[in-house]
Amino acid sequence: MKWLKKDADTNTIKSLSSRYNLDLLAATIFVRRGIVDKEEILFFLENNFNFLHNPFNFFEMELAVDRVLHAYEEKEKVLIFGDRDVDGITATVILYKELLKRKIAVEIAVPDGDDAYGLTMEVVDKCFEKNISLIITVDCGISCLNEVKYAKSKGIDVIVTDHHNPPEHLPEALAILNPKLEDSGYPFAHLAGCVVSFKFAAAIRFGFSAMYNHPVTLFNIKPGNDTYILEAVIVQNLQIVDKLELTLCPNILQLENDKLRKFFIGKELFVYDAKIQERMLKRIFGENVDIELIDLYPYICQMFPKLENQSLLRLSVKSKLSAYQDKPLTEIDILFNMFYSFILNLGEGDSIQSFFDDNIELIALGTLADMMPLENENRIIVKKGIEKINTNPSKHFHELLMLQKIAGKDLSSIDISWQISPLINSTGRLGVPTKALDFFMSEDQSEISQMAAEIVQLNAKRKKLGSDAWNFIFPQAKASFKELNNKIVLVASKEFNRGITGILATRLAEYFSAPTIVACFLDDKIVGSMRSYGGLNVKNFLENFTEYFEDFGGHDFAAGFHITHDKWDGFLHSFKSYVLEMDEIEKEEESIYIDADLPSHMLNPKLIELVNQFEPYGEGNQPLVFSVKGAILDDINIIGKGVAKHLKLLIRVDSVDPKTKEKRSERWPALFWNAADRVGIDFNLGEQVDIVFRLGRNYYMNIEQLQLTVLDIKAKGSA
Repeated sequence: MKWLKKDADTNTIKSLSSRYNLDLLAATIFVRRGIVDKEEILFFLENNFNFLHNPFNFFEMELAVDRVLHAYEEKEKVLIFGDRDVDGITATVILYKELLKRKIAVEIAVPDGDDAYGLTMEVVDKCFEKNISLIITVDCGISCLNEVKYAKSKGIDVIVTDHHNPPEHLPEALAILNPKLEDSGYPFAHLAGCVVSFKFAAAIRFGFSAMYNHPVTLFNIKPGNDTYILEAVIVQNLQIVDKLELTLCPNILQLENDKLRKFFIGKELFVYDAKIQERMLKRIFGENVDIELIDLYPYICQMFPKLENQSLLRLSVKSKLSAYQDKPLTEIDILFNMFYSFILNLGEGDSIQSFFDDNIELIALGTLADMMPLENENRIIVKKGIEKINTNPSKHFHELLMLQKIAGKDLSSIDISWQISPLINSTGRLGVPTKALDFFMSEDQSEISQMAAEIVQLNAKRKKLGSDAWNFIFPQAKASFKELNNKIVLVASKEFNRGITGILATRLAEYFSAPTIVACFLDDKIVGSMRSYGGLNVKNFLENFTEYFEDFGGHDFAAGFHITHDKWDGFLHSFKSYVLEMDEIEKEEESIYIDADLPSHMLNPKLIELVNQFEPYGEGNQPLVFSVKGAILDDINIIGKGVAKHLKLLIRVDSVDPKTKEKRSERWPALFWNAADRVGIDFNLGEQVDIVFRLGRNYYMNIEQLQLTVLDIKAKGSA
């Protein structure tokens, strides 16, 4: 294994350390990971809901909200159609609960049993029979061109909310909310389907308020040299749609100024500290001026008591947000941020902020389960979700934590991905996703407890099916890998459940270090899942065989397809010919990138604070990797169920405190997976070695202990 470490420019490190008040080690890791952009650093260091992007950034959001409001006014029936995986289930629940709260006649549906992924003609026909006039897709729909066109022919409008890669031609939907569309208007492409659903639901909640589509003016006047400077913005649907900066001279009638009229006439006017603003207005326009102002000051002080007696100027100077801007914040910037917070919290239990708080666990779960990159606003979503699960979980999550025996533990994003996501996923994989839907929508504690136990049992069944299927298909996979010149694996059978094709494909791809297709033969069709390896874009790869598929879709690294039995042989022949002619997928020696070489005295319990600073970990933000030289292997034990192939180690690190010159020894429990065969060859008991590791927590008998996960060991000084 290669040990690699990216260069980190010293000047950039010092600049980041100074600007964001980071210690030099943290700043070094940011630079080494390429996280130097102001906005990206913001999402690592801040944890406030206000930093999430505005739902109305989607160009077609107002169109979609207007259609839902029309459905409400006309008492139309609405169907939310989702997907059967965790992302689709959470997306469906979030939007359904909000429409239900708005007293809209809404139903939900997801693919059940062996139903195909995505909207189908049969679903449209059922909607027509039920007099449903609006279909909203969540976590699907972007590839359903024929189905959306068919719905339109039946007089049914369709709103598509999705996050999958869009095809060349888009469905003829009334509105499409997909951050991956080039012209979506949304500033971040990598949202999970549940987050797109949440954005839509939040916009709908705002749509039911008096502020929707209601432009207001925020302004602030400050004295200049014998003049006054007025800054103003027009805000509509939480977005700045126009700006104004004017220098005004006292005693000159200027309200006829066209620019001023646009900002002041016919608008509600919001200011901070109305008494001061009224005083300056009178100095400019005369004592008889009569302009009604709405003062944000008392509301802001009630929400944020520490801001009492603080002027906008002082707040703009003190604001730490300036560190994330290219230029200093102005008073009008601060005023807009305050107004934004005010609107988000307006309505108490019916506010957008409370909606976020109520649904954050679901949004975080769906984001983690769909392996969205933990960057940009996804970081805040997952951080806040984990925080709620750890400190004040809903009764649904509390029940799952209890059954998994992890309640009360300081859970990480990785814990949620391993312990909770599979439970919900199992319902869809085994063809009963409605169990998860019913579970999350129930408010009855006894029902929640019963359904949680059933979901845990389904997951146990899924594991058993996966284990049995692995033993069955592994010989076929080896033969396929050899037949296809060690480039790709393809296995197909009717002997396992269609719901575990994705799991098997992932496991085979990792085992053979090759892209893998696993297909399941059903009575009426064949369902396949493909997983990537070596950077192969599997969605683009499958596009070579579209003539055979009923439908297909997915992401760059995970995709799926449906194919009829009569086209399977043709697909297989074309597939094998294509693979045998394609270039080898390059397989380099396994490498590991080290975030920091630690002096021995820095490997101490305080290091966990740095690890926590970079949480949450996941796709696009892997756990920190450290190295230390000259560690001593004080103990080595070979462990493992069935076949003992892992190592439990006790690692001693001797050091001298650079300040006090005091000698210290730290002993660290450690695990080194799949390394039993290296004992006596690469390292020995009592030997001094260099190690690469991650630092985390282990829980035993409800006691938390810091523990190293060793990634590699080399004899001291070896290359």
